[in-house]
Amino acid sequence: MTVISIFGATGRTGSRVLIRALDAGLEVRALVRDPGKLTTSSPRLTVIRGDVLDDAAVDRMVRGSDAVLSLFGQVKGSPHTLQTKGTALIVAAMERHGVTRVVTLSGGGLPAPSDRPGVPDTVIRFLLKTLAGHVLADAKGHLAVLESSGLDWTVVRGPRLTDKPGRGSYRVGWVGVNASTQISRDDLADFILTQIDDRTYTPSCRTCRQRTPDRSVSVARFLSPPAGPGPRSSTPAMSAGPLRRPSPIPGTSKRRTRCQVHRA
Repeated sequence: MTVISIFGATGRTGSRVLIRALDAGLEVRALVRDPGKLTTSSPRLTVIRGDVLDDAAVDRMVRGSDAVLSLFGQVKGSPHTLQTKGTALIVAAMERHGVTRVVTLSGGGLPAPSDRPGVPDTVIRFLLKTLAGHVLADAKGHLAVLESSGLDWTVVRGPRLTDKPGRGSYRVGWVGVNASTQISRDDLADFILTQIDDRTYTPSCRTCRQRTPDRSVSVARFLSPPAGPGPRSSTPAMSAGPLRRPSPIPGTSKRRTRCQVHRA
């Protein structure tokens, strides 16, 4: 059975991912400061009490896992480098225990070289930098940690999230290419869970977006590193393409292969 570790399982997105993971038959570990905040229980759920800045607790979480979902982020009163330092501890534990797959969640303001931000994206990034510059700096810091690691990683850059029911379908493209600025947490959680096994989005930085009757709404934005020697990716800029359903939720596969591509 696939074992995944979820950091941030009591958050508004993380709790949705947790429920979906258990419904998919996965064995889940959740690191939480207050177990009372968990909204679900299962014989396949192992709760570890602790903090993402607690090296020993992080090590217990990661040891024996097949993949890590790092969905924690800053809240009121958090250290300004929470995501950077927490990610560094997670990466170190993964390297110690031979775990290679990690998916993290960050904000839509995190830039990437291939983005083509439109006016809404530019405004959001300006406001984020002005009003919460430490959050953006922390997001960039966590990305730098991943880039310097040897792991198979994907960063999901979520735009503005809503609590509306999910629609269950989305497209893929660069930030600013036919994408908008919001998506439901339900859809985002569905997408995050598919990334445990899906390597479609590891070669480059793309945006996933949901088709509505009058607009395309940003679902998720994600980054990934160039891996070891191998052919260059031939994947286009993802500004077009047919409407697609999310990939099937992973079951019991324990695949740990790296995606052998470089940035195009």
